[in-house]
Amino acid sequence: MHKPHCLPSLSRSRSPSRTRPLPDAVERARGLRHGDSVTVAAYFFGVDADAPRIVQVTCTLKEPEEEGYMWHSPNFKEYAQWPALGYVGVRRATPTPDAPLLPHSLSLFFHEFGLFDDQRPNLCVEKLVGGPGKAHQQWVGDIMLFRDEVSDRYCDVTEEDLAPAIEYFRDYGRL
Repeated sequence: MHKPHCLPSLSRSRSPSRTRPLPDAVERARGLRHGDSVTVAAYFFGVDADAPRIVQVTCTLKEPEEEGYMWHSPNFKEYAQWPALGYVGVRRATPTPDAPLLPHSLSLFFHEFGLFDDQRPNLCVEKLVGGPGKAHQQWVGDIMLFRDEVSDRYCDVTEEDLAPAIEYFRDYGRL
């Protein structure tokens, strides 16, 4: 079930849709202001886990950027300690340029320089892609996946978010 602040999005554009209220108007209608916190469900791919698990992550509502909307800043420290944050935005069902667009974005967060910091391979991702060496690039350390329905505004992940994430783990960097 989605949270009241989840809105359908067909693009990552910060331009408002003519058919839905502005995201900030939705937040304000719920009584939320910058600095307030919301909790969303995200997938956590633990480095030694057998399978991903859904965790509750606290996000702080941040001030809008230039002509943008308020955005969520997740508190990753509840689950992972990353000295340098890496990010991959997932917009298509597979990494190929002609793959169908997803009706929302997914955001993968990880330790950007994990390979250089001798982070252990992520066994959870290895299992999901079919075993060691089945992914184009090696994924290391803990990884988190968020569902992003409005630019940088996270909602609860669903089971349908796992398949495109696995495709990205398998093929990211190949194309």
